[in-house]
Amino acid sequence: TTTTATTASPTAIPDSDATLSTKSASKKKKKKRAKKKKERPAGDGGAQANVGGEGEAAASGERDSELAELESTIRKVKAMYNEADTPVLPDAAAAGSGALEGRRALLVVEKRHLNPDTEIRRMFGAGAARDNGGGGGAGPRRGAGGRGGPLYRKTVLAASKDTWPRFTKMGLQMNRDADADAAGAVGFAFVHSKEYQRVQMRFLAAVQTLDPAQISHLLEAHPSHIDALLQLSEVMRMGGDTQMAADFVERALFCFEQAFHPAFNFAAGECRLQYVTYANRGFFLALFRHIINVGNRGCWRTAFELTKLLLSLAPEEDPLAAVLMIDYYAVRSGQFAWLTRLAREWEDDHQLSWLPNMAYSSAFARRELALDQQTDDPAGSEAGLREADELLTRAITRFPAVVPLLAGKCGAMLRPEVLTHQLFAIPRVTAGTSAGCVRLLEVLFVERCHTLWKLPVVLEWLQKNAVATAALADSGDNLAAEAAERRRTHYRGIPRNVLRHVFVAEFPETNALIPADPEMGAMLAHDPFPPKGHRTEYDELAAEMSSQAGHGVGALEMFLRSLIPGFENAVAGLASQRQRQRRRGGGAVPAGAVGGDDEAEGGINVREWLGSMAEEIGVDNLLQALLAESQDDGNPDAAIPDDFNID
Repeated sequence: TTTTATTASPTAIPDSDATLSTKSASKKKKKKRAKKKKERPAGDGGAQANVGGEGEAAASGERDSELAELESTIRKVKAMYNEADTPVLPDAAAAGSGALEGRRALLVVEKRHLNPDTEIRRMFGAGAARDNGGGGGAGPRRGAGGRGGPLYRKTVLAASKDTWPRFTKMGLQMNRDADADAAGAVGFAFVHSKEYQRVQMRFLAAVQTLDPAQISHLLEAHPSHIDALLQLSEVMRMGGDTQMAADFVERALFCFEQAFHPAFNFAAGECRLQYVTYANRGFFLALFRHIINVGNRGCWRTAFELTKLLLSLAPEEDPLAAVLMIDYYAVRSGQFAWLTRLAREWEDDHQLSWLPNMAYSSAFARRELALDQQTDDPAGSEAGLREADELLTRAITRFPAVVPLLAGKCGAMLRPEVLTHQLFAIPRVTAGTSAGCVRLLEVLFVERCHTLWKLPVVLEWLQKNAVATAALADSGDNLAAEAAERRRTHYRGIPRNVLRHVFVAEFPETNALIPADPEMGAMLAHDPFPPKGHRTEYDELAAEMSSQAGHGVGALEMFLRSLIPGFENAVAGLASQRQRQRRRGGGAVPAGAVGGDDEAEGGINVREWLGSMAEEIGVDNLLQALLAESQDDGNPDAAIPDDFNID
């Protein structure tokens, strides 16, 4: 009766003695269970399960503590920059407009599709990713030191691998950049510290030597140097080691991702980077090369999402012309609706229909969408096919040379009425002219996308519309003439973003269409075709290293001082050694001259001496000799190798 009353009354107070008795009994039972577990043999499954559970609980507690500490750090950083958890975007009124929202939605990146190994596993099974050189998950992992190593920030673009050197931060970070803000977007910029700048100077000197071994040595000492990773990636690719080349690119992306600003949410499509900022360029290039590597593995959806990311970083400037390849990966990954929407919504601002790849690929995508509708909506499918024909006819009218180029690449024979028609003739062009620029874009599209058009049914569709376009031109329609005039006036030279795209994409057929113009700038793997008129903190140094020795000695002195520890002692030691070598060879010089007896007394003019030595043995040899002298003070005769031929 008492139990019933207690249960029925929500305000009843349980008996204190009974409660204490129950707790005491519970404790005794727990002690007995713990004692029995200790007495069990090591092979007992129950004991092992308990130990595993305790280990998991401890690990879970450790992770929770680390995550709490990380969240606290992020809050502190945001407070330093006076930022809320969600960054306030400039021009909030514009951000709320429907047009801008729709445009931003096109650039949103789906993070779950950024791991190529996940895509491979989805297509071929769990073991395929390992066989294809996969690198595992992209979550946080310990460094080379195991449990005692550092916990890396969780990455999405590239996963850390056990074969990589231990990651160390060397002065690369990301800050807010108000100059890069745009309507509905927030700007960021990578920044090099003083230490990073010093290593960058050494890298630029190594590049001028054209010796990959020097870059490799620098990378061994500084495994997180971005430009060295990208430069060696190209060396490996040209040597045929594509897997190592891809690995270097992934390491560069991993280093960039460790430096991301806490508010840099690249997946939202609203973060911007300026290409004119030198430290940002490596991120663009690493992304571009990663896209190519991922595409070569057949991970089309991953490549498509990465290309959207590349385009979203600077959609107006598009410094690497991502729009020239996003159609290919959209079609390859089956994103036909996305591509047709992009072509429609960006036409007014970007005139995408006047790019050969977008003109032909949007027609291709519209046809595929219509074919998918045949079962559910026959009438809509028929209308879609007619629209696709109209889009392809427009593309052929504007870029007729694509038809014979595409047929030739696919090994198809054109119909006589197409083959002999004047509209489809392929005239000779000169690189750098308006016609040369159009031909470059046409060849680039054909080289990249011809595999999509090789199917007989697709080639038949192309030929049918080519015949219709030729008949339209014969009927007196002047659309073809208007398109030819538009091509002549619309394309004036090759923009730098297209040159960068062609240089990095590496299609051999396009090389002959790149003009040999000195004003275009250097074609360097780590910074191809730099922005015109924008000088960086490294430009003076690069110019000095590529100029003739003896000119601009002040910059040379500054450069050598930044690289060589104990610069003054190294100069004095090398000058004394040079004097001894000249005396042994019977070539002593008068006191007071550069290289004369005053050198032994430390009375030389350092700047004049550097200029004289640079002119005599070259900047590279001078650098090596001073480095050797600074590293081997006890044996000055070993400072200058015999093959330098100073005498």
